[in-house]
Amino acid sequence: MSVLLQLKNLLTDDEVYRKYSDITRVMEKRVDVNQILTEAKLLHAQRSARSLVGTRPTNEKLYEAVAKDLAVRGRLVELRMTLNVEIDNLSTTLSTVTAHTMLKCDDVLSAYKTVDARKTAMRKVTRRGSELLEKLKSADDQLSTIVKDIDQASFSLSHMVTLFKILHERRDPTG
Repeated sequence: MSVLLQLKNLLTDDEVYRKYSDITRVMEKRVDVNQILTEAKLLHAQRSARSLVGTRPTNEKLYEAVAKDLAVRGRLVELRMTLNVEIDNLSTTLSTVTAHTMLKCDDVLSAYKTVDARKTAMRKVTRRGSELLEKLKSADDQLSTIVKDIDQASFSLSHMVTLFKILHERRDPTG
């Protein structure tokens, strides 16, 4: 019997490993990463600031773009918070089950001569959670990129609003 199969057999009846499996299953159902990414991309595509290119923006359009960007940014931060809570919970769960398994199954894992080989075996038995964690982190990175884009656009839009005010004051000195 292979060492990995022995390890999996030992973990089948392990309470901590079962809790890890249950937590991972619940998280997969609770957090729809594809839905979050779809919503984020839709929000990003609908930003008013994107439609200002090639037009003569008015004060009203600039104010609308700034306001809509703030609303979109707020929703994206909400989505990121959801992801970050799940990332923290899953990271803790993975660390706990890995440490527990390394201690409990030390005799089986000792067949692996190097630390890297043991870590590889642990990654194989926690594959489902590790893959979900990577998926959550990737989604968080994508949302972070969109938020950064909104921040940079808002900075530019605020300068445009200031410029419009200065130009308006020059045209109408009575204010």
